[in-house]
Amino acid sequence: MDKTTVLLNKLMVEVQKNKDIIYISSVITEFQQAMSNPEIPVEKIASIIEKDTGLTSTVLKTANSSFYGLSKKVSTVKQAISVLGYRTLERIFLTQTIQKSFKAEDSEISSNLWQHSLATAIASQIIVSIKNPSLSEQAFIAGLLHDLGKFILYNFRKDETKLLIKELEKIPFQYSVPLEINAYGLNHQDVGAFFAEQWQFPEVVFDSIRYHHSIDFANKNKDVIASVMIANNFIKAAELGQSSSRLIELIPHWLWGFLGIKKKMIYNIITQTIDRFNALTSFMD
Repeated sequence: MDKTTVLLNKLMVEVQKNKDIIYISSVITEFQQAMSNPEIPVEKIASIIEKDTGLTSTVLKTANSSFYGLSKKVSTVKQAISVLGYRTLERIFLTQTIQKSFKAEDSEISSNLWQHSLATAIASQIIVSIKNPSLSEQAFIAGLLHDLGKFILYNFRKDETKLLIKELEKIPFQYSVPLEINAYGLNHQDVGAFFAEQWQFPEVVFDSIRYHHSIDFANKNKDVIASVMIANNFIKAAELGQSSSRLIELIPHWLWGFLGIKKKMIYNIITQTIDRFNALTSFMD
């Protein structure tokens, strides 16, 4: 067994002792399994949502927002689902649930990582829609979870994380992956992909976590991975939250044409992202 596998298995044992993480991963798995069944009754979806009061509140607030312009107040989750639709519901569910994980300890580093991840999700959705709007929801979820490995490492390797942050404070604009390997023995892509596989996340999410810094190694799902990769750097430039390093990476030249992004679009992508970020967070507790 190689060193990386040993470290990942040890990390998994520690994560499995955390009741909050296990609860969240089990709820996400239950929700995804329900959503994958086209014959699932709406009552079943509603019952999963209603297990969490904060999530229930967010769903109801969103359905009752001025965006939907309803004349009657939505008072049940079942009614809200009919107003929002399953795609919007899935986005709200994962956003709220993952937020609880990222901000579990309410530390500055977790809060910054959460903001970065949410903004990257929104930008990924906007970017992929330029080429293939049908992938917009997949891109949102992939963007939201692209730094899952950092969240795990920050919460379960705190001493090593302090050393990593000190190095980044000395030189904020440096590539973080080599620093992670020095601090933890592995990098956030390894960790995130490992847990995405363990928790049965969709393949496109796994690939985006694994390859959002190294798309040339990916064989599939390149539309979404490319969108996440570019979104990740746009959000760093816009300084919406912070993942770790402030380095804005060089994007492979072919990606711009591959996604159909022109220079004149960049400003609009970023301003749309900021507007949607502000609107989405206004509904959340």
